[in-house]
Amino acid sequence: MAKSRVEHFLPGGVPKYIACYEHKTYPHSDKWTLIFTRIMDGYCHYISCNHIPTSPNMGIWMHGESKTKLFHLGTRIKFSDLPAEVQTLAITEHKEIWRLE
Repeated sequence: MAKSRVEHFLPGGVPKYIACYEHKTYPHSDKWTLIFTRIMDGYCHYISCNHIPTSPNMGIWMHGESKTKLFHLGTRIKFSDLPAEVQTLAITEHKEIWRLE
């Protein structure tokens, strides 16, 4: 039986095509870059965020896209090493980019 699109892109609920990089920066600047490693609509999508992305005063959650693949943007980490809030937002973003809902 073929996998559904959701099972393909989110096996076990974890985004399959996200590369996570941690930056050693000031505490309230962008700390992570999440790269959607498959090209979608001709672009490599990415997110730069900090540890409190939904804070109205200090949160950072920026979208971007590039015509080239982006890698080597810091120390590669596991998705599970991201704060829960960042994971939740990344999964939502992943579903939107890959049109899973």
